[in-house]
Amino acid sequence: MSIVQHNTTTICAGVVGAFAITRALSLVNLPPEPQCGTGGINQLLDCGPPFHLFTVDMLGVGLMNLTESFIAFGGTAYILEYLFYCSLLKRFPSSTKALG
Repeated sequence: MSIVQHNTTTICAGVVGAFAITRALSLVNLPPEPQCGTGGINQLLDCGPPFHLFTVDMLGVGLMNLTESFIAFGGTAYILEYLFYCSLLKRFPSSTKALG
């Protein structure tokens, strides 16, 4: 979500999505032992496509984290937009000058 005066909902939705996906993926725990092979990073590289590393439980936890993150970050974005709309918070003016 951009603090400057942009009225584009796509920017806000993109930022919420980026934060939610990053948080959800960071909370998924990989198993201590790889599922294909006897161990080590070289065995992980030979497992096949990326989804072969995930179990159903890991995908369930990831989806739960993703849902939780979208609710938290989306709710926060909605509240901030509402506070801007009610003039309880004020946006920074946008600047057209180039940095440097």
